[in-house]
Amino acid sequence: MTKIELVEMLAHVPLSTHKEPQHIFLVSDQVENYLEQFSKYQFLEFDIEVSLIEDFDGRIAEFENGVFDIAIIDQKLNNIQIAHISRVLKKDGLVAMVGESFETLKNLAKNFRIAMPYLVFMKDNFSEILYFGSKFYHPTADINLQRSDLLEDLNYYNSDIHVSAFYMPNYIKNEIANFVRN
Repeated sequence: MTKIELVEMLAHVPLSTHKEPQHIFLVSDQVENYLEQFSKYQFLEFDIEVSLIEDFDGRIAEFENGVFDIAIIDQKLNNIQIAHISRVLKKDGLVAMVGESFETLKNLAKNFRIAMPYLVFMKDNFSEILYFGSKFYHPTADINLQRSDLLEDLNYYNSDIHVSAFYMPNYIKNEIANFVRN
């Protein structure tokens, strides 16, 4: 999986799930790639405002409770950082993030009504796992098909990939059955 494919999946899954994604909290060193993806939503009737955070630990305390609709994090977070993400999200907020193990998913499940892995890519000793956490929206039940199908010039993401990214093989389903919430 290339960096741009990863960026597309972290950006478009939450933006095509949330009803009105207006305020985004972004923690990444790939800022230009994300801004390019966000610009594809110019057809929306509302503007998307992005708060860029480079030093997560130093800046998270600055934000009030419930100010963001979406958090997109392409860095690994610990349990305390995940709790802060939940705190700064609105009551219908959601997060898309990367993780190294299912411990991240367990931490998400403590802070979000819905916590699910998606796009689990495992090959040899390498794995890339994306996680979706939501206080309200379900990533496959609440996908805005019209919005996702209007996106143009994408390398990887489309509405079919969006839904299929949440399908897991049985060995993963069995491993996460005790703590995943979907």
